Amino acid sequence: MHKGIYIIGLLLLFVACTGDREVRAVLEQAERYLPDMPDSADALLQSIDSPSLRGSGERVRSLYGLLRTMTDAMQGKGVTTDSLIRPAYEYYREQGESDENTRRLGRSAFYLARFEASRDSTKRAEDLFREAIRCTEKVEDWRTCYMAYDHFASTITWSNTELAIQLRKQAIDIYNRCKDKPTNYISLLNSLSNDYLSVGFTDSAFHCAEEAYQLSCDLQLEIPQYESLRRLSDCYYYTQDYPKALELAKQGLQGLTDQTRDASLFSLADCYLACDSMEQAETTLLSIHSSNPKMQYAVYRKLSQIAIQLHDAPSAIAYSDSTYQAVVSIFSESQYQKDLYYENLLDEELANERLTHHNQTLRYGVIIIILIVIILVLVSYRRIKSYSFLKWEKEKFL
Repeated sequence: MHKGIYIIGLLLLFVACTGDREVRAVLEQAERYLPDMPDSADALLQSIDSPSLRGSGERVRSLYGLLRTMTDAMQGKGVTTDSLIRPAYEYYREQGESDENTRRLGRSAFYLARFEASRDSTKRAEDLFREAIRCTEKVEDWRTCYMAYDHFASTITWSNTELAIQLRKQAIDIYNRCKDKPTNYISLLNSLSNDYLSVGFTDSAFHCAEEAYQLSCDLQLEIPQYESLRRLSDCYYYTQDYPKALELAKQGLQGLTDQTRDASLFSLADCYLACDSMEQAETTLLSIHSSNPKMQYAVYRKLSQIAIQLHDAPSAIAYSDSTYQAVVSIFSESQYQKDLYYENLLDEELANERLTHHNQTLRYGVIIIILIVIILVLVSYRRIKSYSFLKWEKEKFL
């Protein structure tokens, strides 16, 4: 009889955990698809319905948050929110030092660092990148590791260019261990070329840009090829070979993307200015329609300088006013992002509290059901036993 009670209890627990286990199986399959097949991973993640996810435990929700963030980033959407990746990072940070948890902690730290870097939270991003590097090196997750070095370098490239160069060189060394996508290697070379230019190492900058251009030509990769042309243009501009820089900048414009458009046009305008083609420089700058206040500031500031050189006082005043408005927007945007961050963090904490309360209620409900079943079984058992005893007594008496 006691075995029956245990079996009933286990069956109830099994029913309660079945949905959790099914979701986890889908997530683990999606994790295996990353990073080689992000589209397949995305399809699996899309197949998980919200009720199943909300009813799952913290382990499942954390893995979903990590994989959802990774998939979006690998599909070019970037890391625009921390609503999923931050709880995942906090969860894995509290787990043991197993290889699985360490690998997931390293990845969650890396993607959370990218979010912090996008908000200009440089110090926080640096700490997270270092944690990501430590974890990924420990479990030899080389792909995430070299990307962490690269993004870490991008975060500090203006504040500490020498360290950024060392980080990029380390990223290239680690890249060679995993042999990831060639486009990523070309991007590393172009970024390193730009860093070398920033500290005046023109020969090294030329070497990296030329290697990147040659590799992109050999592999017939058009977009990386145009990006390398723009980096070579920067090198020639730095060495004051302005006609050559202008020629390469024009060629590089053929491969404009949403990510490179504004910066490439701005560099082209610089080349026109260096060649004393101020009207063309002005036309190029006016074709930049960026919503980024920092880019707006740079564009209007340069337009104001051009207007002054052309003795166009009304335009110079108008551009100066726009420059001031861009400065105001920069500080307003910074304060808005700060307020929005804390507001989202508060909403997230409240949502987690509600979810925790909901899960606790479900857990208590399952326990109560199990206890009721056990009590009913015990009562039935005692009644059957009493009935059998009375029947035996009656037969004995007769």
